[in-house]
Amino acid sequence: MTAGRRRLRGRRLVLLIVGAALVGAATAAFLVLVLGVGRSSTPAHGSLPQARVRQLEQALVSKDPATVQGAIDPAVFASLQQAGQPLLPPGSTLTIDRSTTRVDGHAATVSADVTGPRSGKFTLQLALEDGTWVVFAADPA
Repeated sequence: MTAGRRRLRGRRLVLLIVGAALVGAATAAFLVLVLGVGRSSTPAHGSLPQARVRQLEQALVSKDPATVQGAIDPAVFASLQQAGQPLLPPGSTLTIDRSTTRVDGHAATVSADVTGPRSGKFTLQLALEDGTWVVFAADPA
């Protein structure tokens, strides 16, 4: 395979992953809106449980697919599995800035720093699904 074809294939794979993540995020947001998730059960400006934040920091960089699966929305996980790509490359670390947490009903955002092969700052979007906070999108900050 030529270098040009490999680059094109790599770009297509990245576009597939981004597209799948967007579809998963849109699906999760749609479900939250359609199901009429009540906003009264969670404070408007609260915080994510500290234990869950620590779990997310570890789970999102795990090499174990089952561990990653427990930290992200099922539709997003399915997209990653279909693409055959890990959420983050091996050797990555993730640090969540707890001071940036914003909770609004069953939705939340928090800032995170990723170090390693794909370093950057991100805003994680979370949803409270079946009593557990899961990530359904990560937007570059």
